[in-house]
Amino acid sequence: KSVQAFSGFAPVSRDFWQHAVVVGRIAEMLREVIRINTSADLYLCGLLHDLGMLVLDEISLDFYPQFVRPPEEMRDMVRAERDYIGVDHGQAGVWFAEGIGLPQPYLDVMRFHHLPDKATNNKVPVALINLANIFAAMKGVCLGQPKVTMQDVVRSFSWTLIEEHHQPFHEVNVPQFANAFSAELDKTWASITGDILL
Repeated sequence: KSVQAFSGFAPVSRDFWQHAVVVGRIAEMLREVIRINTSADLYLCGLLHDLGMLVLDEISLDFYPQFVRPPEEMRDMVRAERDYIGVDHGQAGVWFAEGIGLPQPYLDVMRFHHLPDKATNNKVPVALINLANIFAAMKGVCLGQPKVTMQDVVRSFSWTLIEEHHQPFHEVNVPQFANAFSAELDKTWASITGDILL
């Protein structure tokens, strides 16, 4: 018997994979624009960062299909996962990834992509995926309908992590940088999304 993710609910599967690809592409763009080094494959980090959702989907089959039109109390997906399932997709992804032997940078990205202030290792890939995740959600490429604004981007702790590991970034005005990067995303959106947006 074949297993279908998200109970075969195609819109959720489509949104899940579109988000994963776009986060990976945006993270790579951020790395290039900031000119910061990381040994982790950021595209792969983007593809894997929400892997825990597939794990939780096996536990609670009807949970994620609700995010096509989420009720207000489920707009914060991580909180809703904890409330309804008892664990969030970051932790669930780590449990799975440890079992299949994924390297530590990918585990850290899964665990901390919503909590960059908690990261103690692999801070640069965590920060870049966190920011890419927020930018993707702000542009509407995500599961559910979160209320994400430029303020969420600017307030992210990830900028602090980048400054810690990349001296030239200390001179950067984060709100100006975030707005300019967002405008660049708008200009290049077709190449970022390629043929993945249906």
